[in-house]
Amino acid sequence: MSEIIIKAADADNDVEVKGIVDLFKTAFGQSFPKKAVYRPDFWRRHISSRFTSLIAVQAHQIVAHLALQTDKLCSDMVEVLLPAFDPVVRDQVGELYRDSWKIVTKQAQRSGWAVAYFREYQEFPDLQRLTRESVKAVPVAILPRHQIPGSNHHHINRRKTGALDLLTARVLNRSATLSSKTSSLFVPSSHVQICSQIYGSLGMVRTFLTEEAPSSIPNFGLPTDVRAVDKQPTHLGLGGVFVQPSLVTDSARFNSAIAAAARYQAPLMINMQDPACPAFCEKLENHGYSFCGVMPSIYGRESIVFGCLGDHEVNTKLFYGDGAQALTAYVDSCRSEAGLSFKNGTPLHTPPTF
Repeated sequence: MSEIIIKAADADNDVEVKGIVDLFKTAFGQSFPKKAVYRPDFWRRHISSRFTSLIAVQAHQIVAHLALQTDKLCSDMVEVLLPAFDPVVRDQVGELYRDSWKIVTKQAQRSGWAVAYFREYQEFPDLQRLTRESVKAVPVAILPRHQIPGSNHHHINRRKTGALDLLTARVLNRSATLSSKTSSLFVPSSHVQICSQIYGSLGMVRTFLTEEAPSSIPNFGLPTDVRAVDKQPTHLGLGGVFVQPSLVTDSARFNSAIAAAARYQAPLMINMQDPACPAFCEKLENHGYSFCGVMPSIYGRESIVFGCLGDHEVNTKLFYGDGAQALTAYVDSCRSEAGLSFKNGTPLHTPPTF
């Protein structure tokens, strides 16, 4: 069998660009959720400028792909996305993924990446299993698939209404994540155990508090450029509406942002470092939003995630592995408790007023 070489793709190499497009067609047909992968111009524009594409080449044919995307505003995290493997190397997929991961970990040491995130699609259980077994990624959140207005650089298949994605994470630099181990995170009392379990599975030590206690955090403060509600661009993977609870003072503006988040099924990411987080989350739950998970050390924040999941099928068969199934069951129970009302698959909730 021919040797397989893993290298970075070149956006100016038309043969490689065509090879990546052909790989996605071979691996997924036309079913991959992000339709932009089938357009050569997508790869020409974004390879090197937005992400790094790792390709595995065998006998002049691209047989595997993995992209690494960092964010200029948060250099300590990386998204691992757009995985694809040719069926011709099905017996070598695990080895290829592990070899690619070795490259990622070496780059993490040079670049200072602390955490890697993976967005896993419910449609592809084999890829879920591969990520979990080859990389030992930990399930951290169940996310509704969404598209934020203006994010026209990635086209999500709108026919897949009600689709869910699993967000998993892997710590790359334990010393970096431990540097803030004394920091306190504020969460609703009902979710302390699940949040603690997820962080513990990642090896990230945190203290969880359930109510505002200013005396215990005398140095709590926010940079002057932090906004109450901030729509984070989705790029190709992660994103949504970030909320800083203690800064929410304009109810009309906040309600508008929340309504937009609900319309496009974008998750709400509430800063757990903010003492106002527990009370804020409880108000969300009273208005039909439910717990979806956490996002540790993402975009420089520690976020608890809430969303509207009423029109989604949430069951343990969607995702691979005991950890993912346990998280899915918990998220489904939270959705039921939130008491959403529906008509023709559309949530009939009123955005909360704070």
